[in-house]
Amino acid sequence: MSVISIVNQKGGVGKTTAAVNLAAELAQDGPTLLVDADPQASAVGWVMRAPENKPYPAEFRAVTDPGQLERLRELDGYRWVVIDGPPALGSPLMEAALVAADLAIIPVTPSAIDLMSMVEATAVSVRRAMRRNPSLLYAVLINRVVTGTTMPLKVREAMTQEQIPVFATEWTSSTAFVGAAELGVPVQFYRGWNWRAAAREVEALAQEIREVLA
Repeated sequence: MSVISIVNQKGGVGKTTAAVNLAAELAQDGPTLLVDADPQASAVGWVMRAPENKPYPAEFRAVTDPGQLERLRELDGYRWVVIDGPPALGSPLMEAALVAADLAIIPVTPSAIDLMSMVEATAVSVRRAMRRNPSLLYAVLINRVVTGTTMPLKVREAMTQEQIPVFATEWTSSTAFVGAAELGVPVQFYRGWNWRAAAREVEALAQEIREVLA
């Protein structure tokens, strides 16, 4: 079993979008559990809206107790566990999500004015968790990219200078992700405008993760 925690100290960076879509994609490999550790329960709210003819392909549950999060590794029968972490830097809940994980994904938007301070602060929390979980890996996901802009490249260069790993895959600011969320489905099940391109982005990130955690 591999555990992935998606974390950031800031809301509005696409953390839940990443968790819901990634868990759905990884579920193709075997039984997968989506864990909503955000007290706002956005991930659970999303997948509970799924239509009866398109049920969410992974199991899901809300877990907002740090002790329960840390014991996720004791669960049997899952190939993947994906945690939608809380937007609360340094909280016991975020630390528990990181201690339980094999890989932490830090989604960021390339337009954030305080991008570097936000990422560095989140990376500090990740590195602190590594004292209890030395094998923890982490990387940034550049999310909500506006096609044709240079900001993603600038973000990537800044991360390289700070020695913060970045996924090669970038997710665009696609209306397909928004439309899928409104319907309560992962983008792979959506059939609105530009859904194929968005689904390919999710697939590409999942493949990177498989390779990292192989």
